[in-house]
Amino acid sequence: IEIYAKAYSKEKSREQKQRISFNMAEGYRYTGQCKRAASYYQRASKLGYGAQADYGYAEMLQCQGEYEDAIIAYEAYKKLVPSDARADRGIESCQKAAQWKTQLNLFYLEPFSREYNSKKSDYSIAFRPEPKMKKEWEWLDYEFYISSMKDDAIGRKEDGWTGQRFSDLFGYKVPDKRGGKSKEKLEYLNLETLNTKDHEGVVTFDSRGKEMYFTKCIQVKNMKMGCAIYKTKKIGQDWANPEPVIIALDSGASVGHPALSPDDQILYFAGEVAGGKGGKDIYMSTYDRRKREWAAPTNLNINTRGDELYPFAHGDGYLYFSSNGHVGMGGFDCFRVKLDVNGAPVSDVENMLSPINSEADDISLRFLPGDNTTNKGVVVSNRKGTRGEHDIWHVTEWEKLFEASGTVVSSKN
Repeated sequence: IEIYAKAYSKEKSREQKQRISFNMAEGYRYTGQCKRAASYYQRASKLGYGAQADYGYAEMLQCQGEYEDAIIAYEAYKKLVPSDARADRGIESCQKAAQWKTQLNLFYLEPFSREYNSKKSDYSIAFRPEPKMKKEWEWLDYEFYISSMKDDAIGRKEDGWTGQRFSDLFGYKVPDKRGGKSKEKLEYLNLETLNTKDHEGVVTFDSRGKEMYFTKCIQVKNMKMGCAIYKTKKIGQDWANPEPVIIALDSGASVGHPALSPDDQILYFAGEVAGGKGGKDIYMSTYDRRKREWAAPTNLNINTRGDELYPFAHGDGYLYFSSNGHVGMGGFDCFRVKLDVNGAPVSDVENMLSPINSEADDISLRFLPGDNTTNKGVVVSNRKGTRGEHDIWHVTEWEKLFEASGTVVSSKN
């Protein structure tokens, strides 16, 4: 963005100014700066870049929650490119989002503690269960692990995409205060065997909390190595040196965001794999006990031309995930889909609606283990009120006791 800005100020060619404006808009879009992106898409359009700038402008208006203006912009784009189904999806998304913001929802959000949310991107969280746990799970029963780009990450390099440090895993244990006031302080877990100078990211655990799967992205100078899934085992109080998980994929595949099913027999993950439906897709692979290996993965029917990321298989029989390709409120939204006995999606995709979703990016929805969502959960978002680039938010589902209807009137008039 900085380099293009300097180039624009020196450039005299209208054709080059078109290209620079559009690419600056793309840069702002990719880094979540919707308002600035909209401004540069609009500039590129006025300079004659073409219809793609008009589509970007509509998308960025939606990203800011300006749904009425976004609909007008999508309709203008539709006149230019009638065959592009994205225009109709954008219009439908804006119409539904405006309704979703006003309708009753039993979920409630509040920011996670500042002890865990930094001023940088805290973009995923996972809870590690222990075998001795009861059926009724609570926050205090867990160690939890956050994927973050905060300043005390080991990775000193600057990520070219975000401008932040390479991400690390951070582990915490909350002191148990149920018997009264606890003198114990928050315990920071030792993850020296896991964190390196490279990216370490999204985590999942097996049902016993003995095995951890996580994303690792390696950077080698002048080479695109991509990301892979690694596995480690708990040994005493520490984690063993991680090893890559072997999945039958082509050599150019880049995968991550692992999620184990509650019975540990299915591994869901996201990535760019040859033959995908476009962008990043979600796949599933089943574990072959006889061969002791993961089978060739299946591309799920929930995938779109956009990106599907952050899968999470919950005990309620649903797969939760984030997408910018389904009808949503703007940016990434959180969705869920019912799974059959084999772990494959069998129903229509459901939007999790407001307040879990907003016009911003809402990702990595997780609930505490159990068979329903009335147990607390978390979601990651960069919506208004976020302290850092992305923050973790508590998700609470209220129990509906009764419903009342009637007419509210004013005694004054």
